[in-house]
Amino acid sequence: LELPSLLDAVVNAESSTVCASREAGEPVHMNENAKGSVWFTWVAPWSSDIQFTMVGNHWYPNLVVYSGDALTNLVPLTTPSSQVARVEQGQRYYIAMDSAPGAEGPVGFSIFPSPLNNNFANAFEFSGTAGSFIGTNVSASSEPGEPVIEPDNFASIWWRWTAPETGDFTCTTANSLGMTVQSAVYTGLSVTNLTAVVLPGTASSITFRAYGGTTYYFRFSGSPYSVYGRIGGSYRFTALPNIPPNDTFAGRLPLTGLTNFIVS
Repeated sequence: LELPSLLDAVVNAESSTVCASREAGEPVHMNENAKGSVWFTWVAPWSSDIQFTMVGNHWYPNLVVYSGDALTNLVPLTTPSSQVARVEQGQRYYIAMDSAPGAEGPVGFSIFPSPLNNNFANAFEFSGTAGSFIGTNVSASSEPGEPVIEPDNFASIWWRWTAPETGDFTCTTANSLGMTVQSAVYTGLSVTNLTAVVLPGTASSITFRAYGGTTYYFRFSGSPYSVYGRIGGSYRFTALPNIPPNDTFAGRLPLTGLTNFIVS
């Protein structure tokens, strides 16, 4: 079955393995005793790590995503422990599903699109001095040049915020669901030239000193404990009163003449 290539919507696929058969030259997917399989094909509308999520299945099916151009030279992209595959824009992929013997029945899966704020350049905006945010890193990926977080760069999404003045900024990820979120904060003009303000960590709340006019980038990702899920929380900014004009190196005051009194 040909599946639609949708840029910003979930693709759902359904079929049944009842009376399905296995054809000559077909690879063994995950269950060598399976009687038959059903096939889908899909052209990726973007390049990303895609989550293929089985839904509404009560028959213990198996799912494998393949690349290739013929039944006899297919390359599996997913494994029994991971239904995530790296796909490239414009490339065609083949998805096979089968069922354990005696468990044939309805099968289905969903392809989740890459989040719009998957990349640094497309970071969503935190607006105002307080608010909440919600998103997902399902089908997100790390991008070339993104700061490396050991032992792996887990699927990340980005937000940004520009400080209206100097003060303290607090951000929580307490509204995340089903995952431990790894958070980091950076400054910089590109993903390949970032300076860490808050180093990556799994604390549910982070606070840092923000300086007026500076734009901060927030990277939220999965962790070794839970890679994909809903990421959400809240933020608030508290301005500091009576900040000296020379509080920062950039605001340093020059000394001139024979006598100078600096009052701050």
